Amino acid sequence: MTQPDSSRHVNFTTGMVLGVDDYRQQFAYHAARDKWMMRELHGYGTMSGLAIRQEMDGSEGPRIMVTAGAAAAPSGQMICVGREQCASINAWLQREEVTADIDALAAAPLPASEAEFSIFLTLCYRDCAVAPVPIPGEPCRSDEELMTPSRIADDYSLSFSLERPAMTEAEAVGELAAYIASISVEEGGEDDSAELPALFDNVQRQMRMLFLIEADEDSGGELSPISIAPNLANDIYNEINKVWITVVRPHVMAINCPTAGGPGDDCVLLARIDVGAVRSEGVWQVANTEDEAGILLSIDESDRPLLMASNAMQAIGDFAPATSEDADSAAVIFVSADEDIDVSNAIIIIATADPVRLGIVEAAAATLGHRLVIRLPEGGDLRIEADSATINGNADLEVTDTARLTLRSDGAGDWRVTQRVERGEG
Repeated sequence: MTQPDSSRHVNFTTGMVLGVDDYRQQFAYHAARDKWMMRELHGYGTMSGLAIRQEMDGSEGPRIMVTAGAAAAPSGQMICVGREQCASINAWLQREEVTADIDALAAAPLPASEAEFSIFLTLCYRDCAVAPVPIPGEPCRSDEELMTPSRIADDYSLSFSLERPAMTEAEAVGELAAYIASISVEEGGEDDSAELPALFDNVQRQMRMLFLIEADEDSGGELSPISIAPNLANDIYNEINKVWITVVRPHVMAINCPTAGGPGDDCVLLARIDVGAVRSEGVWQVANTEDEAGILLSIDESDRPLLMASNAMQAIGDFAPATSEDADSAAVIFVSADEDIDVSNAIIIIATADPVRLGIVEAAAATLGHRLVIRLPEGGDLRIEADSATINGNADLEVTDTARLTLRSDGAGDWRVTQRVERGEG
């Protein structure tokens, strides 16, 4: 059945004969506009509820509990989870296809007996046909052909996956906030409005490089940190807003109006679950250390996209938490040659096609959960070295054919690669 064009609605006219296609067309138009409004004005993520916790289920091992709640999917589709849900991790690990995938992830030679990996818990929109009714038709039909669903019900699925869902826009929003925070406003600085055109060029070049968007051939701009006088702040922030809306967001949105009918899973990330597992009798299960540490399982919701209601945003709009010079806020750093960086929470842009050596800090206890997001818009090779630490258990890491790499500190001396996007993957 051909999908209706969601940009059209029925022009009801006296005397018009209406059929099923006309009603479908009218519904498609209004449903598409509702989703379009949600994703364009608000984005996507958890809106209420959907709290996550883990608990033991006797001999079945750990299970994940998700409370009732609501979310908006990347398409703008609303998702409602009406009551608390639960799922056993061991039961999922023991599925045949999951066992095969974990075998492939585990250290060679196989069969390995231990593995550490991440599971991603996602909430996806689904619909289902319900309420069958009899319909007229030809004689001698089967029972299935005598009935047809009369309603389409909203539904959802909560799923575990070894694949991280695409969250380009949610990640980009966090990186935009980090970029804005990296701009230094010098109190008492001199008023020099003549610098604005050059500063605008800097913003354009830096944001295009940060979000991996190809620059115009005649574009200028520098990569040096932006420092401005207070009277220029509004102009600079307005320029950032303009570049985000007109240049960046069309590239990072999961679905925009020209591709509103595109395919893809309509899913929202709820949590990353880090698992330590053992293989016994051909199946995997969560390891139990049988000591104070308990089971080898931890839940990380730091990458979870969230949507706050407008009235709550109004209520806290004038609230600003206290900050200090050593706060653990993310920095944005542009690197054009070999360099050692001294921060553990940063977005690092490798702004050259030449090979680069990047030195990073130790993954000490104070850096637990900190992330280094490394982007390589120019496509060069990179060697990462950790000070008094390791990267995935090794002294260094060679990076080639990569557009984006994310390292996360385990707080015990190791930086772990949690995401790698190859060039050309988007």
